[in-house]
Amino acid sequence: MTLCPDGKYRWAYEVNLFKNASTFYDVVKVIGLTLGLFYGMMLIMGIFVADDWSVVWTMTLAFFCIALGLCLLCLIIYWIWVAANGGRYAALFEMDEHGITHSQMQKHVRQQQIVSSIGVAVGLATGKPGVIGNSLLAASVNMWKTDFKDVRRVIPKRRRRLIKVNELLTKNRVFVENDEDYKFVLDFIRQRCPRLE
Repeated sequence: MTLCPDGKYRWAYEVNLFKNASTFYDVVKVIGLTLGLFYGMMLIMGIFVADDWSVVWTMTLAFFCIALGLCLLCLIIYWIWVAANGGRYAALFEMDEHGITHSQMQKHVRQQQIVSSIGVAVGLATGKPGVIGNSLLAASVNMWKTDFKDVRRVIPKRRRRLIKVNELLTKNRVFVENDEDYKFVLDFIRQRCPRLE
């Protein structure tokens, strides 16, 4: 983790997707919640409309077969995604007083780091913090920005090196390498989120 001249903390983190399946757990939770709501509506309709418990039992059996099929499909898709990414997920984080940005880095992380480190060196040499930030973010593909003023919950998952920073409708996932930096980032985020529940 580095405090850059523009006042922003920046660090990169590479997640081993074979050891840390937190992304898969989140997908399963969303699908499980959706299926649970769908099943609840189906159950209520079955009870009031059919008024026959054998119909409700048949609907329940069909629902669980569909749910099992979807879970297996999610697992297959997740492993295809893991294999396509070489078992790694690389991200760049940028944090300041106002928020945190999580940028997914491209597949060839090492090549991109070389290119972006050249840009960082140029930015440091010329004293232009904008060049530094742009060089680092140039290596990214997808970006998630979280404003601390909108954060409702901060959920630490220390064992997975993960901090979930949740707004009302969006969620950001922050990974931090070592214990000292993890504690610093967690405290930094919590101290700047006025709407924590």
